[in-house]
Amino acid sequence: MGNESKPVLVLSGHRNQQTLFASLAERYRLCFVDTGAAQLAAETHVVDAFPLLQYADGRLQEQVANEAARLSSRVVDRLDWVQSRLEEWIGGDYPSDPEAHLEEWWAGFIHQLLRERLVLISALDRLSKEHTVAGLVVHEDVTSPARALVFYAREMNWPTVHVPHAPCHLLDDAGPDIHRQTRTSHLAATGPRNLDFYRHNGYAGHAQATGIPQYDWIYRQPLPSREEARSVLALESSPVLCYGTTWYQTTSLRSGMQAEITASLEAAVNAALQLKAILLISMHPSDPPQNESHYAGVLKQAGIPGLVSRFHFHYLLRASDVYLKNGPSNGCLIAAALGTPVVMLPTEGFDFHHRLPFRSTAEGLVDDIRQAMESRDEPGWGELVALYNSAHGTGDGSEKTAAYIREVCQ
Repeated sequence: MGNESKPVLVLSGHRNQQTLFASLAERYRLCFVDTGAAQLAAETHVVDAFPLLQYADGRLQEQVANEAARLSSRVVDRLDWVQSRLEEWIGGDYPSDPEAHLEEWWAGFIHQLLRERLVLISALDRLSKEHTVAGLVVHEDVTSPARALVFYAREMNWPTVHVPHAPCHLLDDAGPDIHRQTRTSHLAATGPRNLDFYRHNGYAGHAQATGIPQYDWIYRQPLPSREEARSVLALESSPVLCYGTTWYQTTSLRSGMQAEITASLEAAVNAALQLKAILLISMHPSDPPQNESHYAGVLKQAGIPGLVSRFHFHYLLRASDVYLKNGPSNGCLIAAALGTPVVMLPTEGFDFHHRLPFRSTAEGLVDDIRQAMESRDEPGWGELVALYNSAHGTGDGSEKTAAYIREVCQ
């Protein structure tokens, strides 16, 4: 099929969609909202791909800047109403932080936000006038840019598909949260629990569990043995613990936030000291670069052998006896799929819907680590992963997800 005869499929372009690019490019020309994803597609020899922002030329930018200014003035005129609604929603003691007082920053924020969204919508409008668009695929539809994409696509009657970038572990009774919402016409859920989560929260569109495409690598490549992983990482003794860093969600007012994260790291350090263990610290992708030296300093000050790494996650996990995590991160699912038991320090409002992993406290962490070490061959670890990833064991999440998109986006 020639390039011009192919319909265009618009993708948000999150890195977790990468395994879908080649398969979808056989059917569509791929238009990426994320310009970096378009470059990545080109580097991986996906030729039928281009960035949406190629339509945002100088004239369009000028038109958008003027329209954003006009709209911003209308919104800023209602600042008192917005402030009162915010105070009403928070209730109790209103924060004294400058960030809580909108007059300090609201006008500039709104203008910038509207300008960015209008660029997206205007570029989509130009695209739709030049090409047949088969649909829109997003990795989330709760942030402002993603919602703008979905709302525009719905106005144009394009099929919209939400392929979650990860399962959500929000509990049913945890209160309001934007992660309960999805606006697309179709949903490629990660697994049975993910499907139940959206249905329970009112999603009425068409949905199918297709797996987690970005986890397919776990089942498709030879994995290092524990001995090999430890040799590569130059780890000479046992036990080995891996602590995964995290970041607090700001989508609702819950948990101890930074204080809780600090306490979890301290608990992991204390457990490593008591067990005379090596402690590997695996940095979250959202961790700022300066935190690497902070974590290294924590290990040095405590006198614990170990290392800090943002990369080589599967080597860190395969080398470890137990993976430690604050809250039900998806790193826990990767660890379980790789055969490494998990001990979790729970956080408010989030949990897995399974008896595993081990839930612990700072006081009971050492005992729970010891129990987890004995559970490596427990079948329940596979059951946990399969609950959230329909492609567990088969590694065909990319194929299932791409097939679902092709079915929906004709």
